[in-house]
Amino acid sequence: MSNILSVSLARDHAVVDMLGKSPVPLMKEILRQCVSVYEIPNTVDLRCDHLCWRCETKQEYLDVKGKFEKTGAKMLIQSMIGGRPIASYKLREPIIFEVVVGRNHTNGYESTVNGGNVTNGTTADGNGSLSTNGNGATVSNGSTTSNTDTASDADGRECNAKRRKKEVHQREVDFRVDVIEVPCPKPGRPYSSGWEHCEFCFEKSPEDAKPAQESFQKFVDRRNSFREGGDRGEGGTASLYPSWILNLKVRNRDISFVFDVDELKRPGSVKFHALSLETVIENEVSEDDVIQVPEGYFDDIS
Repeated sequence: MSNILSVSLARDHAVVDMLGKSPVPLMKEILRQCVSVYEIPNTVDLRCDHLCWRCETKQEYLDVKGKFEKTGAKMLIQSMIGGRPIASYKLREPIIFEVVVGRNHTNGYESTVNGGNVTNGTTADGNGSLSTNGNGATVSNGSTTSNTDTASDADGRECNAKRRKKEVHQREVDFRVDVIEVPCPKPGRPYSSGWEHCEFCFEKSPEDAKPAQESFQKFVDRRNSFREGGDRGEGGTASLYPSWILNLKVRNRDISFVFDVDELKRPGSVKFHALSLETVIENEVSEDDVIQVPEGYFDDIS
């Protein structure tokens, strides 16, 4: 199993300094959830599409917009989505996360009296060439061997000693995030300000739309069947992953799940989808599918 060993910023960034809070705790917990809890190792190979900064009030939303513009960030769009404005910015320089991923390889398993092996619900045959995890999935592991040492307890009965050797492999991955989404709070839905979610996409470039859609569909299929339902196009939850939601929105459907981030003392979330936010925005603008913010929307700010 892969594990996230460390997450850090490669260097200081003007936007992080401006907002006054680091996105590292959110990113670290997102990757831990994806890679270690839900065992999606290829998360670290996907494109980290964008981060979201939540605003607590309308005034903060306007203030944060002004701060982004002062850093030289370009506003890609501001439009009404879900009954409130959302602005998206392209940064002059990306925020770069340095991620260290470790992977444990087991070369020995606990022995049984039959000469086979079992470790934490994982079994292997006497040749160590085949193992089956607790969920019934079969994994080939040519490096696994059966190691049985004979010993005697105080009563003279023979028992099998346990021996396991592990090798840890590490690799470093850089995530470059150059788009930030800034939603205005919905009326009657208070949020505390801070980093709230991150989204990953399968699109590598704007020309990659079709293969990205195909890859995303395979990703959805592997998460098992989703129940149909939802009054806003949501597909419900997955039978194997009850906390996951499939959103069947018209543009760029996604899978998402929510979790607690203890260090931030607030919930966080992660989404997976086919296309990048920047591509979706370009499509919306080219098709004139943008709902403008109504005149006077911010007049109630005291």
